[in-house]
Amino acid sequence: MGVIESLKEIADLVKKFNDDELNRKIVDLEGEIVELTLQIGSLEEENEELKRTLSLIKKMRFKKPFYFQEDDPVPFCPRCWEKEKKPVHLIGPVKVATGLRYGCPNCKDFFVEEGKGSNPDL
Repeated sequence: MGVIESLKEIADLVKKFNDDELNRKIVDLEGEIVELTLQIGSLEEENEELKRTLSLIKKMRFKKPFYFQEDDPVPFCPRCWEKEKKPVHLIGPVKVATGLRYGCPNCKDFFVEEGKGSNPDL
C-alpha cells in the first residue's frame, strides 16, 4: 500500500470521529504528500536527463573543428554541444573555396572544415 492510499485510509477513519481540526490536518498532510510526490517525479526526470547527458559527454570526442561519436561519421555542432550539451548533427557538407561548409539546423551557425574541399564527389 502506498503512502497516499494509507493516508486516505487514515482520513476515512478520522471522519468517523467527526473532529474538524484533525480532518483539516489530514487534508493539509495529503496536500503536502501530493506536492512531495510531484517533486520526486520531477527530480527523477531531471536525474534521468542528467544521466543521458553524462553518457553523451563520455561518448563525444573533439576532432577539430567538430565533435564526433564513435561509429558516427556525421559531425555534431560544436556550438550547440559546448553551450547547451545538445547533440545536433550538422547538415552538409557543401564545398566552398576554403573547404567544406556544414550548417547547424538548431543554432543556424556555419562551420568550415578548412582544406577539405578537394574531393570532386562533393
